[in-house]
Amino acid sequence: MQTVQYQPSVSSPLSSAFAHRDAPMPASQPRRGPAFPSSRPLRPFASINTSVMANGKPKPGVKLIEPKDTGRQFFVLGLSQSELARR
Repeated sequence: MQTVQYQPSVSSPLSSAFAHRDAPMPASQPRRGPAFPSSRPLRPFASINTSVMANGKPKPGVKLIEPKDTGRQFFVLGLSQSELARR
């Protein structure tokens, strides 16, 4: 019966110089850029972007949730569905 010698793989770059002098050197990996793209400023919100529109008319102010004077159990949400979804 033959005995098989097992050598575990080693992740050290120096291990190949001592263990296998006959084995070819692995191809070098190309250099990669940074893992994350460079940061940039966030897009400003429409409500604070500018105070005047392009045609010269002022933009409406920030809409708030305010209760009506007559009804105390309900309130009117002064936002459209798309405005609410953006916030």
